[in-house]
Amino acid sequence: GDKAWREAYCALDNSTLRIFWGGWSPEKAADVEVGMDGLCVDSWEGRPRSLFVKHTMHKTSDQDLLIAFRDDDVFVTWLQRLQAAAYYSAVAQQGVASRHSPVRSIVIQQLDLVNASQLFQGMHIVVTVATSDGAVISSDERVQLPQPTERSLMRFDLCREVPAPDMEGVGVFFEIRHRKGSKAQATKYWAYLDPQLMVQGPLTLQVNKAPVEYEARRQSLALPKAGSKVHLTLLG
Repeated sequence: GDKAWREAYCALDNSTLRIFWGGWSPEKAADVEVGMDGLCVDSWEGRPRSLFVKHTMHKTSDQDLLIAFRDDDVFVTWLQRLQAAAYYSAVAQQGVASRHSPVRSIVIQQLDLVNASQLFQGMHIVVTVATSDGAVISSDERVQLPQPTERSLMRFDLCREVPAPDMEGVGVFFEIRHRKGSKAQATKYWAYLDPQLMVQGPLTLQVNKAPVEYEARRQSLALPKAGSKVHLTLLG
């Protein structure tokens, strides 16, 4: 049936999602508090820039949430934060350190590029592993992309598995490049998998514009490509 949407302010405090109807003030207690322990969080197809928070995928509960955002970048950030909170809090409840369940491979499920500057030829994804100070450990061409036909939305359904780095504390960069003739060109767009997000489960990353910022301290300089993202699944 029809869903009644209410404007709210959300705050994530460790593993607790706090929701304030109508807005936040220092004197006001949260109207809704949700412990994220082991909850299911993913994007919702029923509305752009929205996600669901469910207690189980097997049935519907009155405590389930649908949260919609006005901005693409804010949506991606909150999706990542809530997915990470649900995973880490479940691990803490079980008393199992995340290193006991290492990620061994990464499945690149889907890539969306919105309003690309041109219809690139010979598009491909280079997977680069780098340390926090920007030292590149490896850089390998992993995935060939089909020729796009529309600039407004390039959607690539890939389901391509690549190995995860066997070192702890390193980041993974997914660099979208293209060719002119047989000559490879510099990276056009990129996404970054922070080592702190290297946990099993689904994950959505923001796609940024060039240049690539390999140093962790320069990640704040990244220029987001609005509406563009990479969908991953991290496997053990």
